[in-house]
Amino acid sequence: MTGRTIIVGGGGFARELYFWLRDCTDAGTLPPLTGYLDDAGDVLHNRGAYDMAFLGSVEDVSPREGDRFVLAIGSPSTKRRIVGKLAPRGAVFPTMIHPTCTVTGTATVGEGVVLCPGCILGPDSTLERFVTFNTGSGTGHDSSVGEFSVLASRVAISGYVRIESDVGIGSGVVLLPNVKVGRGAVIGPGCVVYRSVRSGTTLYTPPPKQLRLNKD
Repeated sequence: MTGRTIIVGGGGFARELYFWLRDCTDAGTLPPLTGYLDDAGDVLHNRGAYDMAFLGSVEDVSPREGDRFVLAIGSPSTKRRIVGKLAPRGAVFPTMIHPTCTVTGTATVGEGVVLCPGCILGPDSTLERFVTFNTGSGTGHDSSVGEFSVLASRVAISGYVRIESDVGIGSGVVLLPNVKVGRGAVIGPGCVVYRSVRSGTTLYTPPPKQLRLNKD
């Protein structure tokens, strides 16, 4: 496949995507990974394991024909801002679906969606544009996730769940059937969500309690 794949961002998630994108190239679903963008500069210059060039800042880049931009950004609002800068210049945002993912034939996947290894999309589920699923997350049947939302690893979405746009969900969250999560909500790691969450709400589970002090 001709063209270039470019990671937008140089943080920890970019280093994860470096390996997942190489797998996609080997599978023939994306062009070769060429480089990355970061407004903070060449943040990976001292990490020799990552064989890709620093291509400048988001402000500086001029998309070329055949370029594909994959967002390595964990903040919904930042993703939205970056897309607002790149899209008017003609940037193309492919879906990145790792070869180990399972996407049922009646699932719908929007522009710029990123599915890391082991993700599963159930029947008649919908991911709107620029949704990110980290490793091992998935949806049950008839569920939907709104644009720019970000799910960390191993989030389990049951059937008939509706997640609106710009939502952030931490690792290990379980959403029970028919739950609705409002726009811009944040759900911390480990929560079991059994009733609907209002827009703009932040939920976290109680912190762990010390039961005893182990002595040698």
